[in-house]
Amino acid sequence: MPTPQPTPTPRKRLLPAFVGMAACAVVLGGLELGLRLGGFGYEPAADPIVIWNSAEDRELRIGRGLHRPAVRQLWEPRPGAPLPEAWAPLGETVNPAGFRGPSRDRARAPGTLRIATLGDSSTFGYGVPYKDTYSARLEAELSSAGLAAEVLDFGVVGYTLLQGIERYVARVREWQPDVVVAAFGSVNEHLLAQGAPDVEKVAALAEPGGLSAVLRRARSSSRAVQLAARCLDGMAARRVEEAAALERRRAESEAELAPFVGQPDLESAHQGRRRVSLEEFRAGLERLEQLVRADGAVLVLVSLPRRPGVEFNSPVLRSYSQAIVDHAAASGAALYDGRADFRAYREVEHGDPSMLFLEGDDVHPGVRGHRRLARGLAAVVRQARPVR
Repeated sequence: MPTPQPTPTPRKRLLPAFVGMAACAVVLGGLELGLRLGGFGYEPAADPIVIWNSAEDRELRIGRGLHRPAVRQLWEPRPGAPLPEAWAPLGETVNPAGFRGPSRDRARAPGTLRIATLGDSSTFGYGVPYKDTYSARLEAELSSAGLAAEVLDFGVVGYTLLQGIERYVARVREWQPDVVVAAFGSVNEHLLAQGAPDVEKVAALAEPGGLSAVLRRARSSSRAVQLAARCLDGMAARRVEEAAALERRRAESEAELAPFVGQPDLESAHQGRRRVSLEEFRAGLERLEQLVRADGAVLVLVSLPRRPGVEFNSPVLRSYSQAIVDHAAASGAALYDGRADFRAYREVEHGDPSMLFLEGDDVHPGVRGHRRLARGLAAVVRQARPVR
C-alpha cells in the first residue's frame, strides 16, 4: 500500500506562481532598464492628442530633453535636465524641485519675502544665464533696497496663461509665496492651436477614462510598451502612412491660416482656433487672481514687452496686453506695464530698443531687458507686498 503523500500547504502551492511572477518581473525590469540606458524611444504613429507639437512631443516621451509630460500642465521642466549651453555655459540644470534657479528650502527664513514668478519663456529666462534673468535680478534689487526676499522662477518655455494657472495649483502654491508675479506675453496664447486649444488639451489629459487612457499612460511611461508598439507598427505600415498623411493635412491647414494668425478676426473670419482665445485669456486672469488671493498672497500682473513692429504685423497682441491692463484696473491687482516701460525707453529716454532684446529676437528680453524688467517689478512689489 503506497505511503500517502502529505497535502501541499497553500504556501507551497503558490510558490511556483510567485517564482514565475518574480522571474517575469526581473526580465521585464531588465528590458526596461536596457531600453532606457540605450536611449530607445518610439513616438506613436498617430497620437490621440498633440500635447505641444510633433517635435517637442517626441522629446517629452523620450525623457531626455528640458521638459517632461505633466498632467494638466501638459509639460513642465524636468528636474536635473541640463539647459542649453548657449544659455547656461556653466552647466546649469533644472533644480530638483523642477524650476529654474538655486534649490530652496520649503520653509523660508523668518522675515523673508517669498516671490514666485510665473510665466512663459521670458520668465524662464530663454537665452540668458539664470543670474541675468529678471527673477534673479528682482531678488538682488529688493535685497539692495533692504528687503530680504527670495524669488522662485516657475516660468516654463512655451507656456500659456492657462498652463500657468495649472502650474500654480500643482507646483507653486505649496511653496506658499507672499507674492505671485504673472508674466505672460500673449505670444503663445495667440498662436494657432495644434490639434486642439489648450483648454481642451488640459481637460482631455486631466480626466482620462477607459482603456485608451490606460494604454496612453503605459505608452508614455514604459519603453517596453513602446518597443512592442514599434514591432506592431512594423507589421502595420498602412497605419504609419495614414498618420503621415494626417500630419501633412494638418501642416497644410496651418500653412493656409499662418498669414492670419496675428489678425484679430482669425477665429471668426478664418475658422482658426488659437491656443488661448482672448475670452479665455480674460477669464484666466480672473481665475488666477481668485486662486492667489484665496491663498493669502498678492498677485502682480506683468504686461510683457515686444520689439517695435511685432504688433504691427500681429495687432491682436495689443488686445491681449490691453486685457491685462484692463483687468488690473478693474480688480485692483498690482500691475507692472513692461510693454509701456520698454516703449518709454525708446520714446522718452531715446534708447535703442533693440538693445533690450536678444539679437534677432522679437519677444525675448536680453540681459539689459531683464535688468529693466527687474527694476520696474521691484518698485511695484515693494508697494504691493503684504505686511505679515
